[in-house]
Amino acid sequence: MSFTAIVPARWQSSRFPGKPLVDIGGLPMVVRTALRAAEAETIDRVVVATDDRRVSDECQRFGVEAIETSSEHATGTDRVVEASRLLGVDKVVNVQGDEPLIDPAFIDHMVRTLTGDSRATVANTACLLPAGGLDDPNIVKVVVDQNEHVMALSRLPIPFSWGKEAVRLRHLGLYAFRGDALENFTSRVRGPLEQAERIEMYRFLEYGDAIVLAQVDQAAPAVDVPEDVEKIRDYL
Repeated sequence: MSFTAIVPARWQSSRFPGKPLVDIGGLPMVVRTALRAAEAETIDRVVVATDDRRVSDECQRFGVEAIETSSEHATGTDRVVEASRLLGVDKVVNVQGDEPLIDPAFIDHMVRTLTGDSRATVANTACLLPAGGLDDPNIVKVVVDQNEHVMALSRLPIPFSWGKEAVRLRHLGLYAFRGDALENFTSRVRGPLEQAERIEMYRFLEYGDAIVLAQVDQAAPAVDVPEDVEKIRDYL
């Protein structure tokens, strides 16, 4: 059941250039993320996939495996696809490089959820939406059906509630793929929902693929914009 964890790390982030190497508790953020992923029981290899030599050099300095990929990728998952081809693997966990405090137990729960679902070739994770996150467009909200399969994702506050407050979930940047899922992702045209929301998981939903959701405890904050770095440091 072992999976390969691939950590996509793009240097020229539109909201935070140079983000992979920002210092988090004495370690570059992407290195801290990779080391956390390596603690998961279901992971037998961790590789950082980057488009910049500065990132790969820093990874190697800390003993983290890294490969260089194209700078032309539109999404982190596109980068993961290239890396998976170079590595020759199809059972992959995509650990976003801006999740330096990712809990290894979340990875294990997600992988086991995916391997226990015969319909799904993709798994995502989510936790309860934190206070103050409802109207934040940087936080993606997710709605699931009775089988714990993803129905919709949005940067808007979904689901709407007329009366009793609905349970709302925060979609986390942690995905697992198996079989032909990654190849399907890269061979498909971006649909209107993916283009509108800028949420790459719609590359599966808009084509009718099942995504099983693994719900986890309250997650540590991620780094989307420079202001989030202090939140991480405070959390540490």
